[in-house]
Amino acid sequence: MRPHPHQVAHVHFAPASPDDEARGLLGFVSLQLGSLFVGGVALRRSRQGRLWLSWPAPRGFPLVRPLDERARRSIEAQVFAALGLQEART
Repeated sequence: MRPHPHQVAHVHFAPASPDDEARGLLGFVSLQLGSLFVGGVALRRSRQGRLWLSWPAPRGFPLVRPLDERARRSIEAQVFAALGLQEART
């Protein structure tokens, strides 16, 4: 049986500095996504309390990114659960 294409495993978190955290950058996540290792994914919190992942983007073009909204939501939900995070309800 093939694994789910958005299966997230081995999530690790490195916290941001207090100054960065005050501006919404909580830290950086590395994870296994299917058979790929992905590092440098920024974990951010909006002013409204929404958590989101910002994918690595040197020169403005993401190296790795979800293919669509469904994939993005699936990956985010798994990463947040692995880190024991809950979004603020807005």
